[in-house]
Amino acid sequence: AVDLAWKLRAQEVAQYQVSTVSEANGQTQLTPQPTRAFQLFGYEVDAKGTYVAEPRQYMELVTPWLLRLPSGKVKPGAALKLVRPYPLLPGMNPFTAKGTSTFTGLEELDGKLVAAITSTLDLVADKNPPKNQSTQYYQTVTEGRIEWTQWFDAERGVLVKARYDAHMKLCYSDEYKKLVKEQSKTDLQDYDWRMREQWDLAALTDIGSIDLGPKVREAIDKGVAFLKTKQDKDGGWDEGTKESYPGGPTALVLLALLKAGTSPKDPVIEKGFAYLRQQKLDRTYSVGLALMAIEAKYISPEETRAAEAFLDGKTVEAKPPKRKVSKEDLAWMQELASWIGRAMTSGGAWGYQGGGSGAGAVVGGYDHSNSQYGVLGLYSAARCGLVIPAKTWMEVLDHWLATQEKDGPAAKVLLRSFDEKDARQVAATARGWGYNDASNPPSVPKGSPVPELTRGSMTCAGISSVCLARAQLAALRALPPEKARTADRAVIDGLAWMDRHFTVKESVYGAGWYYYYMYGVERAMVLAQKRWVGDHDWYREGALTLIAVQMADGAWASSGTETD
Repeated sequence: AVDLAWKLRAQEVAQYQVSTVSEANGQTQLTPQPTRAFQLFGYEVDAKGTYVAEPRQYMELVTPWLLRLPSGKVKPGAALKLVRPYPLLPGMNPFTAKGTSTFTGLEELDGKLVAAITSTLDLVADKNPPKNQSTQYYQTVTEGRIEWTQWFDAERGVLVKARYDAHMKLCYSDEYKKLVKEQSKTDLQDYDWRMREQWDLAALTDIGSIDLGPKVREAIDKGVAFLKTKQDKDGGWDEGTKESYPGGPTALVLLALLKAGTSPKDPVIEKGFAYLRQQKLDRTYSVGLALMAIEAKYISPEETRAAEAFLDGKTVEAKPPKRKVSKEDLAWMQELASWIGRAMTSGGAWGYQGGGSGAGAVVGGYDHSNSQYGVLGLYSAARCGLVIPAKTWMEVLDHWLATQEKDGPAAKVLLRSFDEKDARQVAATARGWGYNDASNPPSVPKGSPVPELTRGSMTCAGISSVCLARAQLAALRALPPEKARTADRAVIDGLAWMDRHFTVKESVYGAGWYYYYMYGVERAMVLAQKRWVGDHDWYREGALTLIAVQMADGAWASSGTETD
């Protein structure tokens, strides 16, 4: 018998090179990356040998099976029955995966004996789906099969090679076809989807031993070069969004380039700001990002060194920033900050096109995504010397405190900034934030395992916003002691929620928007001065993952709703 169980330690990472070929209706698809990297962290595999991440779409269905092992001592020829229902895979009809996994024996691979395991799964649609299927599930698996082979190094307890072939026939519901036809004049076609991949172990190492500095800088440089090539002739990066978010993408790119170290005097930056000044900025995202981009022009070298030291796990004292902002930029920031102030709702939040009673406002309430960027924009304005009234910051703080989950599971959260010396474990109640409060919940199928309100990206937004509002009120000497304690507890409870759900592989309960989530993680943890989320070094894990999925041209692409 051979022990077919993972032996990865929590702080180890197995790095794989993955080659992909996909087809739709017999035609080879152009995948974002025919060759990509995949990081498997030790904590992602439980004691039973199960990959703990859940698929969020049909194209992610295979990975959990590919990384699954029998877990335990198994004799050659032994077969394991596989059964797994999928009642609530987003957008899909309920179906069940049924098949077998067989340990065929030991084979020689690269001069070493490894265990070979072959598996087959058939995907079978449920015979009696819910009556409201047409409105809840727009895609149906009518037929599907997954076949794969794993080669496992039992001595090291790690998968060294894997290969799979997945084939599905999918059709859209008539109601969904009709809806798409009405909205976009497009005729959806049912299709055969097939994907084949080969996984090869490239490295097995301790997360902390990897020299990330050069890898991060190389990835940043490639990203900067890519963004510069995408600048429009008019100086902006707004192609395709000029009507919906005028100036928004341009402000975001300028912020990224400046934060990456591009000089404010670089012609690309100067041309970008010249374009941005010409735009009518009247969306919360666009105005908030514009304020952040202007501030980024004036970040001092000392602040940059302090930030880099923090990310390297060190502490460097940085003096409070003194921005020497030009009169022209300061006047512009005052105009933008005033817009943000007018657009804020009476409850201390923001929505699309404002959401308040002032200029640019629309009826429709607020959401925590717009609200986060309203807060970040005001924070940039304050750091550049503009006076944001204490009343505004108190309304912001009260809003986020009121909309955090009222209760949650008891937890012990380990708070660490840099090393073991400042580690302390505190009792907490894991409470997060959602897109908005219970009076206006997002649409989630009833019975779904995904909480109806709480999301990773919005919990990060909550942590960030509470930290910023608290800090600004303290600086203005307008923070009562009891309010300070309540804010501190909200942050600790938010960190406890993140500890329970933490991942750098996907947006937690976010239905996509992965890069948005990752930026939220960075903002929350830097502003809360936390280098670890429980036992997770969020920066190292996140950087390794982002480096792995960067494309050859320097861009980052997703299979969902965003491309960066």
